Amino acid sequence: MHVNATAETQRSTRRVTRDRVVRVMVARLLLTVGALALALTLVGAGRLHEQAEAGLYGTLTAAFAVSLVYAAIVPWVRRLGLFARVQLGADLLLVTSLVGYSGGADSIFSFLYLPIVVFGALVFHKVGAYAAAIGGSLGFALAILAAATATQAGFGVIPAELSFALWGVHTGAMLLVALFASGLSLELQLAGERLEESATDLAELRTLHVRTVESLTSGVLTTDDVGLVTSFNPEAARITGRSAADAMGKRLSEVLPGIESVAVDETTRRSRARFRFVDPRGTERFLGVSMSELH
Repeated sequence: MHVNATAETQRSTRRVTRDRVVRVMVARLLLTVGALALALTLVGAGRLHEQAEAGLYGTLTAAFAVSLVYAAIVPWVRRLGLFARVQLGADLLLVTSLVGYSGGADSIFSFLYLPIVVFGALVFHKVGAYAAAIGGSLGFALAILAAATATQAGFGVIPAELSFALWGVHTGAMLLVALFASGLSLELQLAGERLEESATDLAELRTLHVRTVESLTSGVLTTDDVGLVTSFNPEAARITGRSAADAMGKRLSEVLPGIESVAVDETTRRSRARFRFVDPRGTERFLGVSMSELH
C-alpha cells in the first residue's frame, strides 16, 4: 500500500507540475504579444535608434520562436524540472535583452522580471522564486551596464545615481514578489495535497462500503425516494434470481413481486416480515425482509 500511495503521489505531483508549466507557457505567449505592442509604441514614438529597434524585434522574434518550440515538445518532455529550469533561464535572458535594447534603467520592459519570479515560485516554490529574483536583479544590472556603454546607439543614458536607485527599487520589488509568491505557492501546494488526500480517503471509504455490502451473507438492496433500485448486492442477486444489471433502475415491485403486501405496512420497516415471492424461473417461496430508511 505504501508503494502504491507513493507512486500515486508522484504521478499527482508530476501532473500538477506539467499543468503549471503549460499555464506559464500560455502566460508567456500573452506577455510576448503585449511586449510586441509596447515595442511598436516605442518605435512609433521615435524613441529607439535603428540598431536598438532591430535588436528589440530580434528578441521578440526569439521569444515567439521559443514559445512555439516549448509548445511542440512539452507533450514528450519527461524531465519537467529541467524543462522548467531551461525556460526560466531563457526568460531571464530574453527580458534582459529587451530591457537592454529599450533603454536599460528606464526601460518600460523592466516589469517583465516580476512574472518570471512568479513562474519560479509556481514551479520551484521558495528556491525558484528567490533564484529568479536574484537572476532578474543581475540581469537588470547587466542591461543597465549594456545600455550605458552603448551611447552611440542612441539609448539615452540617465545619471548613474538614478540608474543605481532604479536597480535597487526593481531588485527590492522582485525580492518582495518572491516572498509573497513563494508563500502563496506553498499554500497552494498544501491545499492541493489536502484535497488529494481527501479525495483518496473518500475513494477508499466508498470502496470499503461497496466491499462490505458485497461481502454480506444477506441480500441487501437500496432504493431512491421514488422506489427505484439503486444498489443490489451479490447475495440479493442469488436469492432473487436476478442479476444486479437487471435489477438496477427498476421499481422495487418489479424486482420483488409481492413485496407490496408488506412494504405499505409502516411497522414492517423496523421489523422482519415474510411475503410470498416467485422468482423469474417460476420458483415460489417465502422471503423474509426488513426495511429501514437510510439517513
